[in-house]
Amino acid sequence: MKTKLAYKKISGIEQEIRSLKKLFLSRKKVVSLRGMLKGISITEDEIEDAKRSLFRA
Repeated sequence: MKTKLAYKKISGIEQEIRSLKKLFLSRKKVVSLRGMLKGISITEDEIEDAKRSLFRA
């Protein structure tokens, strides 16, 4: 009985490892966002508002 339970757990772990391998192997290269905001102007006030919303203290 214990052998069957161990085999079942090992099979589950093997499946998870296969899924993780597929996930990491299918990752694409990091895409640069340089130029995505071309022509958009951001004011100092907008930057400060963003900082306040991110770093609430």
